[in-house]
Amino acid sequence: MLNSRVLFILAILFLGILAACANVTPAPLMPTPQPAVTQPTAAPPTTAPLPTKPAPTNAQPVPTDNPPAVNLPPFDPALAQKIAGKYAKELSDQELSDAGVGRNDRLFLKAKWELELTPDGRAIFWQDTGSFKSVVMEAPFSLSGDTLLLGTDKGDYGCFNLGVMEGKYQWKLAGNELTFTTIQDECPRHFLMTIKPWIKVGAVSGKGGVTPPLRTAPTVIAQRSDKEWTYVSMGDGFQVAGPVTQIFAEYLEQDLGVKVKHKHWGTFGKPRLVIQVRDDANLRQALQEAEVITLNWQPAVLDAPAAWYKDGTCGGADNEDCWRTTVAAAQADWDALLDEITKLKSPRDALFRTYYFGSWPLYAYYDYYGGSVGDAQLEVEIRYMRAMDEYTTKSAAARGIPAVNLFELFQNSDPHKKAPAEYFSDKLHLNKQGSKVVADGLRALGYGYAAQAALSSSIAGTYGAEFTAQELMAAGFGFQGAYHGMGKWTLELKSSGEVAYWLDQGDFLSLMFEGEYRLAGDTISFGKEKGWAGFAGCTERGYGDRIYRWQMQNDGLTFARVDDECDPQNILTVKPWQKVDPAALKFVAQTPEAKPIDYRFTFENDRCKLESSPQSASTPIRVRVAVTNSTDKNYQVIILTLKPNATRAELEAWTQDALPPMVERTVLFLNPRRNRQEVWVVPLEAGQENYFLCAQDRKILSAPLVLQAPK
Repeated sequence: MLNSRVLFILAILFLGILAACANVTPAPLMPTPQPAVTQPTAAPPTTAPLPTKPAPTNAQPVPTDNPPAVNLPPFDPALAQKIAGKYAKELSDQELSDAGVGRNDRLFLKAKWELELTPDGRAIFWQDTGSFKSVVMEAPFSLSGDTLLLGTDKGDYGCFNLGVMEGKYQWKLAGNELTFTTIQDECPRHFLMTIKPWIKVGAVSGKGGVTPPLRTAPTVIAQRSDKEWTYVSMGDGFQVAGPVTQIFAEYLEQDLGVKVKHKHWGTFGKPRLVIQVRDDANLRQALQEAEVITLNWQPAVLDAPAAWYKDGTCGGADNEDCWRTTVAAAQADWDALLDEITKLKSPRDALFRTYYFGSWPLYAYYDYYGGSVGDAQLEVEIRYMRAMDEYTTKSAAARGIPAVNLFELFQNSDPHKKAPAEYFSDKLHLNKQGSKVVADGLRALGYGYAAQAALSSSIAGTYGAEFTAQELMAAGFGFQGAYHGMGKWTLELKSSGEVAYWLDQGDFLSLMFEGEYRLAGDTISFGKEKGWAGFAGCTERGYGDRIYRWQMQNDGLTFARVDDECDPQNILTVKPWQKVDPAALKFVAQTPEAKPIDYRFTFENDRCKLESSPQSASTPIRVRVAVTNSTDKNYQVIILTLKPNATRAELEAWTQDALPPMVERTVLFLNPRRNRQEVWVVPLEAGQENYFLCAQDRKILSAPLVLQAPK
């Protein structure tokens, strides 16, 4: 066992310097993300026009699969009848905070809630904030004994938006109280399910499906006393030629009790919508003033590749290059459009809606213009139409924008089925009957705004940037700030609203700061920040939220300071942040069990327990180390090497308050978070014995683990 002062000696080059920084005011070092979810992250905006006739490329075929659906156990109506009913509860901010819910999720969950479990297996969640009431999530459910399984859901707070397909709970109904205990659910909805019992309040409707919003439900207009709302619709002939938007405007007036001023900006491809939004000052002002915005991607962009494919000049071995190029450009165009619009108006402050078409526009096009194509070409067109639908819908959902599923409403989700003929005035354009189906779909989405979790998905991910001392000093950082900030920074922006900053200086790797963030359009605010490794977070130093503008550009994620009294110079703003693969980092906190663990260090009761997995004949050059700190104390794992001819016995016998002369270098200094398990990928010093030491502050907790690394 080493003397209790050895850790101080080993870490003096790190903790001593870093602790000193806490009392200096260094030029602050806040850095800056696959969607947790994994939502499809919006592609960088593009201003490139859609191609005229692209040259052949080596692009890969567009994926054809739908998002995976959960296979629920066989539905048992008799068992479902036992739990069927309407239940309610109200969650306060204090209750949510006590349960460990982050601030951003608390903002959404603080409300009155109703849960309707229908006899036919639907779970429908209503949110009542006092200013409006709407359906925010719906999912199929199935029961097996006392286990409830929620399937793939939809809605503003739907976990499908975060890439989570199912949730598993244990349920218990005692009198009028229904309680749930989480078995497995990676989505924040588990807070809603499990905090406080649900109280039974009445019978269910038994209809299933998406329950229409209450037509007399109060909305934010009650608080703001709005008398007139601006409704902006954008798109092609789909929203222009038929009375879709007029009918929906009437619904808004009936349901919300306001006068609707409808403004439509339609285009048939020239100019493109994104160009209109960027260049038309009147349109930009209308969007900024809008309370309601509906928009659609333009299926007409697929006309050209359809013609090229038919005459065999599309390019590529499969004659589909023009399809891939056109679809890729149209998808980037859609992302650029959404980025422009949401900069002007946040989905948290307006009702944004879009559409999932299906394949019925293809049939309508050929019925209207005449002519036909073979089954093989039709299958290709359907496939790329679906690819556009899937992409645009997911991209919108990542920003908190729901879509009306016209594929279901018009075709019963059958891609080879035409829409009813009675929906059209001229085989192509919708008449009043068809338009009413669409407007009813818009109405059924309710009048709730985007959840923070969905908004966060538009920026969520892992980002990296490397800074030299010279770069930081040129950006206005003092010598101290540049010295302590140089190195590789990693920024984790999670869709849950949590943020973490990591610094890798080669022989020093640590979480530096963590906190929460909140989005409002192109504005991001950081709060509840605390520091690690001797640094103090802005919140701990008594400062309020730090506010920045963010933008996803071709060269990465950029930030511009708006209001930050804590950090006059901030590492966020020095250079763009590039998306990185978390698996390539030295820490893998998001997926701790993705690969086998070589060594486990567990800290509890001021002791360090080591477990090792079966090893091969030789130690790998990179080992996966899981560190579990289930306490509120600070612990460290230090990896070091000794000089030639130095021995382990000499290291253990060292008692002086100075750097042990036998230590050649510190390979890595791990500073695990409290009450967490984290996984680290440790690159060993090649060809040498690597010593792993457990420590608590200045006390060594165990004899070192010694690994001989290969050359």
